[in-house]
Amino acid sequence: MKHIIVDIDQQMLDRARTRWLAHPDSKRKVFRNSNHTFNGYVGEEVFQKAFPEALTTQFLRTSDLYNYDFLLDKKRIEVKTKTSKVEPIPDYYDCSVLEYLKEHQKPDFYVHIRNVEENGVYVRGHILGIISADKFYNGTCFTVNKGDILANTGRKAEATSFNCFVSDLNHFQHRYVK
Repeated sequence: MKHIIVDIDQQMLDRARTRWLAHPDSKRKVFRNSNHTFNGYVGEEVFQKAFPEALTTQFLRTSDLYNYDFLLDKKRIEVKTKTSKVEPIPDYYDCSVLEYLKEHQKPDFYVHIRNVEENGVYVRGHILGIISADKFYNGTCFTVNKGDILANTGRKAEATSFNCFVSDLNHFQHRYVK
């Protein structure tokens, strides 16, 4: 599988934690036993380390702060991140966008990242690939409803989402970023 692997260091975790604590929803846990907002900020740190030329919306004086995460080559990029205790498997794991986010997030592209956690610590981020929002919603994705059992993992979906498989993404040239 061609993707970008990024080592996650303590500085990245500290920056993500600072942003998470400043976020209005930082105390709210969307799903049991995890905080997806913090994980998302770690994913954004992974993307920024691999693409330092990308501009973050937090530093652009814009009303688009929650509509997308980065500008890269004049394209709006929204980073979507999941966590796993194992390295990603292309057709086993899916990439998803929660249904309620479709209405207010307006990216040109989604970049999907999977952070690998070892002994409770994020150690690596895998930038799995990119897909245009148009392609994602108009032909590639499938809907998973809250309560559905996911065929690939056997887990119960905790929210309705639009999903695709890692193999549906356009991949980056493989590289390792320390």
